[in-house]
Amino acid sequence: MKKLLFIACFLITSMLAFAGFEIKGGTYFNGSDDIKTFSGSPFDLDAGYTARGEFYIANEGFSIGYGAAYQSIGKHDITTTKLSYIDAAIPVYLSARYATIGYGSWMPYIKGNIGYSFYTKGKDLNSTDLIKPGLYYSGGIGANINDFLIEVTYEISKGEFKILPNNYDFSVSRISLEIGYNFSGNY
Repeated sequence: MKKLLFIACFLITSMLAFAGFEIKGGTYFNGSDDIKTFSGSPFDLDAGYTARGEFYIANEGFSIGYGAAYQSIGKHDITTTKLSYIDAAIPVYLSARYATIGYGSWMPYIKGNIGYSFYTKGKDLNSTDLIKPGLYYSGGIGANINDFLIEVTYEISKGEFKILPNNYDFSVSRISLEIGYNFSGNY
């Protein structure tokens, strides 16, 4: 654990010295949770919110970096009952972004993220139930407008419930709208 903390502190410090930092917040309006073997169709999710921080190194329109987010997961609409299996997803990811030709103060871009998503349990799971982390990926478009950011992304977080004695794979997908600020000024 100490090694992991040391590596995380080293990465954050090095990126702060050489990279730009962005913070974003937003909401997702439409989400679904597909839990294999619970039912044949995905469950709808209530709206939730997202908060994220990202570090980037930019070079002539192309940027690479990493980030982490906290994404609340809305309650699951299961027939007439609303249940909370997952409270939040916490993805940690690598990111790549390409900024196209700017139009005045607008700098549009496309981006993609890939990483690993960890989860916090919802109140409707027992203490013996587990949620195993899984793959996280997303793609989106956005614009930098005088260092203010607006972004629309499609995100998928995968994982596995261990509700003894069974395992259930799940996939949470959502479209999110986020606004933020670029502290570095470079793109």
